[in-house]
Amino acid sequence: MTRAIENDGSRSTSKRRVGRPRASGVNSNVGAAEDILQAAGRLFAERGFVGTSTTQIAAAAGLRQSAIFHWFPTKEAILETLFARGWDRSLKFFKDIRASDLSGAVKLCICLNYDAKFVAGAEPHIQVMIVPRELRQPRFRKLLRKRQRLIAHLEEFIRQGISEGDFRKLDPAAAAMMILAIDEVALDAARPQVTRSPQKHATAVVDFVLHALVSDWAKIHQIQRLMAADTIATRGFRVSSTF
Repeated sequence: MTRAIENDGSRSTSKRRVGRPRASGVNSNVGAAEDILQAAGRLFAERGFVGTSTTQIAAAAGLRQSAIFHWFPTKEAILETLFARGWDRSLKFFKDIRASDLSGAVKLCICLNYDAKFVAGAEPHIQVMIVPRELRQPRFRKLLRKRQRLIAHLEEFIRQGISEGDFRKLDPAAAAMMILAIDEVALDAARPQVTRSPQKHATAVVDFVLHALVSDWAKIHQIQRLMAADTIATRGFRVSSTF
């Protein structure tokens, strides 16, 4: 998930700074910022943003508390960096798919499959992407515009799908917001008793959304088949072969 982070007021972890001492007394700056992010992400997911202190983050990262502020000026900056990472990656992927000549329904499925697997995937702090109340503060307005751009891409794909006759007539803006909410909240509110793999989670989300949007359910298998077709894979998109 590591990639360049846009300048949203958060500190980029790509810039090396002078090392700060570990709690163990060992001086090292190798991966210190990343250790902070990983530890904070796990704690935010377990205890919530308000319920997590910088002291707890430092202890989980094996650092002294002063080292936290050497890399991030506030706890809010850590949260902002985590969200920017996740949304930047999805936005890049959505933008690439948007530029293709695929149908709107297939674009939507590819992006939703990618994002659902990503959110359910290997890195624990990704699940922090379910938007907490803290991100509604004015200082995070620029960051939340990233989420709005994700919704705008989904809305565009839905509009295209409606015009092509694959999707039933509905409000594309409202549908896009509901789809992203399903993707995010299904990990928590609808978590099954038996843990599903990221791909099974993505499959369930895409299947649910298709049954909600498609005008004729007989088209669903065709859309899923096109999504997994070899011609799509050759574009460099990582699409699961389970469809």
